[in-house]
Amino acid sequence: MSFALNTAPSELPFAAFVCTESGEALARDVIAATGAPSGALLGGGLSGAARAAQQAPGAQMVLTELDLPLERACADVSRLRQSGTSVLVFGQDPSIQTYRALRGAGALEYFPMPVSAQEILSFELATPPAANVAAPVAQTHRTIGVIGTNGGVGASAFAANLAYLASSSKRAGRKTALIDADVQFGSVALDLDRDGTPGLLDALNAPDRIDATFLDSTMDHLSDTLALYSFATDLQRGVHRGDHSWPDMMHQMKHEFSTTIVDLPRNLILQTPDILKTLDVAVLIVPAGYAGVSASMRLAAYLRNEHPELNLSLVLSDVRRDAQLSVTDIAKALGLDLAAVLPRCDAEMIRAQRKGRTVAELYPRRAYAKACRALLNGVAADDSAERKSTGFMTKVFG
Repeated sequence: MSFALNTAPSELPFAAFVCTESGEALARDVIAATGAPSGALLGGGLSGAARAAQQAPGAQMVLTELDLPLERACADVSRLRQSGTSVLVFGQDPSIQTYRALRGAGALEYFPMPVSAQEILSFELATPPAANVAAPVAQTHRTIGVIGTNGGVGASAFAANLAYLASSSKRAGRKTALIDADVQFGSVALDLDRDGTPGLLDALNAPDRIDATFLDSTMDHLSDTLALYSFATDLQRGVHRGDHSWPDMMHQMKHEFSTTIVDLPRNLILQTPDILKTLDVAVLIVPAGYAGVSASMRLAAYLRNEHPELNLSLVLSDVRRDAQLSVTDIAKALGLDLAAVLPRCDAEMIRAQRKGRTVAELYPRRAYAKACRALLNGVAADDSAERKSTGFMTKVFG
């Protein structure tokens, strides 16, 4: 090919990264129409654009040719968006799955070939959801902490069900992380019949290493949109000392996932209160008994003191019968509105445990799944904000 492979795009408002002759021809037509300098045509495809962005500040917008398996391509789109670059992708794959995945990763648009330069230039660009973008991440990402105020209230199961529902949402780009933050006695991996993920300890020991590639190799990918961190350390080797790294790790996760569900043990909250500042919502799972309400009141007061802006949500668990205090009395005592009631579902829970699945997956229309969905809908990010359309030429050159 005749186009430059190493020209730096850092001073260009627009650059194209291609890897085939047909891609080169398309990019040349686009560049000619936009009036961009000839040096804006580069090699390497989408992966080349991502590498260039890591080495130096990139172009304001890039037109890239798909040259990778879909999962890696989405990771590269996310990296480009994190660097502040707007991304357009074209390629040979015409499937709707590819379109949705790339859009969900942050691409402005995906054009299946054949496509003309005029079609790209005349396309009305909509501001994309910032699913994996660092700067506006707080507007689209939600980190939900699930806290059982007493043992045996089903907090871990609830967290797993929330994560499944968040990851299986019909809305594009709902990449979800499920994190079991109890590294001594965490059970989420066992409940889902998965091996533990020792990479969780690596992430805690060096949170600055976390990026899409690191997470891809160290997390257990339960599906295309759901990844798991859950690992119980060997107690004979002593208690893990990386608690202070949890806030840094949680912050890094925001850049790679649309939703993070973390099963938070109470002792971690007390030992590392800064982790609360990484949460958007704390869900308290409360049993309807005197001890549960007492513990919940103390815990809610602690959370409000440490993080006054934190959104607290109350879920009543019927898993433990206890004293069966009224919902009204419990909500009044805690000063919180009830978000959901988790009903007893012994038969469904047993079958789900034996299959290593969640109740919401196996029984999506039962009361338990509906309660989880109600909570999630109440706290999930609203990424349906009005999008302002802008033409390609205006977007690139003002």
